[in-house]
Amino acid sequence: MKDWIDLKLSQDLFIDEIYERVQIAEYYRKNEYDKCVKIQAWFRGIKVRAYLKYLNRCALKIQKVWKGSRDRERVTEMRVIQKIWRGYYSRRCRFNVAERKKYLNEIQRKNSLIRQEQFEKAQELEEKMRMKIARDDVILLQNYVEKNHYLLSTQSIPGVYNNPYKLAPDCLEFKLREVRVSPKFRRYKERAVSNFAISSTMPYQQKSQHLPPKLQGPFKLPHLVHQQKTKPLSLSLIAESEYDSVEKCRERMKIDDMVKRICDRDFITYAKPEPACNIPSIFLPHVSATDRIVRNCLTKNFKPTFPPIK
Repeated sequence: MKDWIDLKLSQDLFIDEIYERVQIAEYYRKNEYDKCVKIQAWFRGIKVRAYLKYLNRCALKIQKVWKGSRDRERVTEMRVIQKIWRGYYSRRCRFNVAERKKYLNEIQRKNSLIRQEQFEKAQELEEKMRMKIARDDVILLQNYVEKNHYLLSTQSIPGVYNNPYKLAPDCLEFKLREVRVSPKFRRYKERAVSNFAISSTMPYQQKSQHLPPKLQGPFKLPHLVHQQKTKPLSLSLIAESEYDSVEKCRERMKIDDMVKRICDRDFITYAKPEPACNIPSIFLPHVSATDRIVRNCLTKNFKPTFPPIK
């Protein structure tokens, strides 16, 4: 009961204390709330600003792509317009494309014709060269066969080109037989060759009417043998020179010496003079060698060993 009375008496104090504590708690709660609101506002501001930056970057990227695409389309259209205008201006004012194309086509056609002509000419020259080589080979073979006709086989002895161990003789054997079979043609050819050699060796002389000489040996042609026989004799050096050629040469040398010499005075050779007295040379006063030679040359006792050249 006492406790209840004490509690009843302290009711006002208790209410005041509760009120004070509630006020203090409310103060701290409001302070904490303000701080929390401030922290949330700061964080949300950072978050919103970051999001706005992200949106700004995305918008810039979209704008960049769009503007680039739009500008490229414009540039493409401008290039097409410039191309059309420049082509029209060049064809109209600078040069005529149709005429230039016609000119180039004409050059190409002419070039093809020239190449065709050159190709045909090259083929013709090649064919001529081939025919010439074939003719030269035939002539060389004919000359070889004519020079080596002695290699032909006989009835008793086979020739070089007729090997008895082979089934058939060589082709040169048949060529040698052809030469042996037609002697008239060979004589006619030798006569023509010898006449040509005579006419070539004696162009300003009268051509001989006698028959050409016979073939001398199997290794020489008729015109070579004829040239060797009709070759003029060469004189020797003694036969070509004159009898008094030495005297004439000496006279010519004297005349050349008189014309070309520098000094007209006669050349006097040095000689040993006779002593003027019996005094030895060691007792004579000292005189140089040059002065002694000049003095000896001027003395009367000077006697040259060789006569002067005149």
